[in-house]
Amino acid sequence: MHKVTIKPGEFVGPLKLGMSEAEINHILNDLEYSFSVLTTSYTNSSLTELEISNDRTIAAVLEGYNIDLFQTKVEDLIPKLNEISPYAINNFYSEGCQYDFPELGLRLWRSIELYSKDIENLPEDEKEERADKLYFETFVIYPSIK
Repeated sequence: MHKVTIKPGEFVGPLKLGMSEAEINHILNDLEYSFSVLTTSYTNSSLTELEISNDRTIAAVLEGYNIDLFQTKVEDLIPKLNEISPYAINNFYSEGCQYDFPELGLRLWRSIELYSKDIENLPEDEKEERADKLYFETFVIYPSIK
């Protein structure tokens, strides 16, 4: 597993908001690891949004807090992030599935709302099958509103 430092509103590892598509592609070609799915958005040839999907090969660690965005259960992660900066109840908000932290420049998403208590009494094979849904599937960084 590769550790990638995240600073919402600014960078994911060596990939920085404001870079050109050519710069992003050059960096991606030289990385020792790869991102499973990488979605980028550009405005005036400058990176404005960067989305990373959780393929369980990277530890996406929030700079200065040692919080892994992909390896921390949603039920534990949201309270930790909310202490740093409150999430917004806006058009991105969906209880248990999608959270937006505009002061950080961070959005997190998962497809279904599921918590540890929801699977604790299931047979082991079903627990394992659903365990990935206890974590966020993607995160997006974008310029913060600070």
